[in-house]
Amino acid sequence: MQYWREKRIVVPIISDTGMGRSIYYSKSNLVELAAMVYWLSTGISFDIACETLKQLKEQESCLFPVRGSGLCCCYHRMIHFLW
Repeated sequence: MQYWREKRIVVPIISDTGMGRSIYYSKSNLVELAAMVYWLSTGISFDIACETLKQLKEQESCLFPVRGSGLCCCYHRMIHFLW
């Protein structure tokens, strides 16, 4: 996760400073992490998973708020996208 944070793939919106346990992730960050872990577990390459997450964040921006920890009503689209 530190590597992903340093490469700006999954960036904590609650706190992006500090190391280790001083970093906290929002619910939307956890959705990002879950998506990445799922895609990687299916054999998708890291680069493709990163690009897919980037495109998803652009197309479904309500799933990934800039600030806050809630998810909006289009959450069901994310579930459909992942499965």
